[in-house]
Amino acid sequence: MNGFEVFPKPFQHPHSPLLLAGGGKRMLSIAGRFADIITLNPPVAPDGNSIAMAGATAEATDQQIAWIREAARDRFSQIENGERAASRSKDCVFLSVSGH
Repeated sequence: MNGFEVFPKPFQHPHSPLLLAGGGKRMLSIAGRFADIITLNPPVAPDGNSIAMAGATAEATDQQIAWIREAARDRFSQIENGERAASRSKDCVFLSVSGH
């Protein structure tokens, strides 16, 4: 969004970090392009109401990271493991992998 005024003004500059989470290609591609923090989730089951834990494998995680890498392009080199990072720099993107 452009030209939108908010009040109160964010404490972080130029803006508060954007966290996006997902498990599918579409959401992780959006996250790769725009998010400051990305959390990986297992895919949603076909019923739409539960997690497909069969899809929570190392291979599936590798695919999710590949989708992020493809969408993030040059930004991908800034992605760090959020669990190892002690603090957030405004110039970094953190990646946190969750299996829950």
